[in-house]
Amino acid sequence: MKHNSRQLLLIIAILLSGIFVKAQNINSPYSYFGIGDLYNYRTAFNMSMGGIGVALKSPLYINYANPASYNGFDTTTFLIEAGLYGDFINSKTEIQTASSKNIQLGYLLVGFPITRWWKSSAGLRPFSSMGYLIIDQLEQDQLGLVSYNYSGEGGLNEFYWGNSFTVFKKLSLGVNTSYLFGSTYHDQVIDFPDSTYIQSFRLRNKVYIHDFLFNFGLQYTETFSNDLSLTLGLTYNGNTNLNATRDLLGETLYAKFDGTYDIKDTIVYSDGEKGTVKYPMGFGGGFSLHKGNTWLLSAEYSQQNWNEYESFGLSDSLS
Repeated sequence: MKHNSRQLLLIIAILLSGIFVKAQNINSPYSYFGIGDLYNYRTAFNMSMGGIGVALKSPLYINYANPASYNGFDTTTFLIEAGLYGDFINSKTEIQTASSKNIQLGYLLVGFPITRWWKSSAGLRPFSSMGYLIIDQLEQDQLGLVSYNYSGEGGLNEFYWGNSFTVFKKLSLGVNTSYLFGSTYHDQVIDFPDSTYIQSFRLRNKVYIHDFLFNFGLQYTETFSNDLSLTLGLTYNGNTNLNATRDLLGETLYAKFDGTYDIKDTIVYSDGEKGTVKYPMGFGGGFSLHKGNTWLLSAEYSQQNWNEYESFGLSDSLS
């Protein structure tokens, strides 16, 4: 649709009203690690093409997988996109199974031209989600049954503003400036069900992340005869230390018969501790070959070094 000031103000109001919506939780044991399960940087169009996006651009949709793609917008259009995201998870061990489902707002995006050589996009989406409950019980000599209970919830949201600049007719550069915000909660309880004399222990760890993240992109397009064109794309984000605040609480407990606890002592306490969460470097590259609106062939490769992830100086068992 053609853009005007009323439409622009309406979209900005919708975006601002959605900034404070928390990311809904999934139920996945893998979300225990890092900042939780990451949402794919893709829209419905990208997902219908197998998730590719590094080397795609179009005047008809917004491709925030590569910010350099925004230069494909027409100079007289204002794009609006929204989508739902669904998780349907089945988890299975040798002795039990569990399933969960979650449907939520996947993204709310706008795209618009500023000049003929400068195009822009903004949007709001969930960035990661955490939701798990894991119980591990072991028999220990002289202690009897020992129960390790792990639970977590929360997640991060992303509000981004992206810009693409046409360097010359065939080459465009872009950057997404994202603001990440949200909290993750981890609870760990060590319990001794067979003993009334050994105190249980609970550690609660809440991390609130609030900082900027930058993603860069490049696209080069070569046009041939017979309406055939080839686009090459690259994306990159560097290692980023995200500002974070942590609340840490460690307590000894007396287990009650109804499954609840009475607190005996506080042995670890830290409120509002400032630190960083290291978001690791990542890159991607790909190509797309298409002939007008007849057919499209595309492939890409991406990698992110999650073994470099750290939270308040502590690494995780990621690779």
